[in-house]
Amino acid sequence: MNSTNNFNSTTPNIMKNYFILSALLFCSCIFCFNGFAQTGPAKATTPSEAPNADAKLKSDAELEKKAFEWVTTLNIADPAKASRLKEVIAVHLKTIRDWNNEHPFSTVPAGINPVTGKLLSELDRQVIANSAIPKSFMKI
Repeated sequence: MNSTNNFNSTTPNIMKNYFILSALLFCSCIFCFNGFAQTGPAKATTPSEAPNADAKLKSDAELEKKAFEWVTTLNIADPAKASRLKEVIAVHLKTIRDWNNEHPFSTVPAGINPVTGKLLSELDRQVIANSAIPKSFMKI
């Protein structure tokens, strides 16, 4: 009779452990296989879709002009410093332009904004893509 009481007192612990183990196994399966359901990265642009060299040269010239205008408004007395600053700004603008061209919002899967519960807008998705810029990419 004593052994029966001992068995009955450990049964709830065994059942509790079994339930926890089952729940962990179930959750691990759900989260593991969820990764396989994700869509792949956005298709790479083909050379025909990529901007041609003339468009890039024109864009480079516009960005250099913009950098020159910004530095001019600062009224820097030293021309060497102004020239270096113009170059830094132009390189930064070109780097950001190239990053945005290579990582459009479509690289981020459409999803739901957890704060609002609404679908992510194109701007939200572009901000997410831009937040993935590695620090090494931003070093000049």
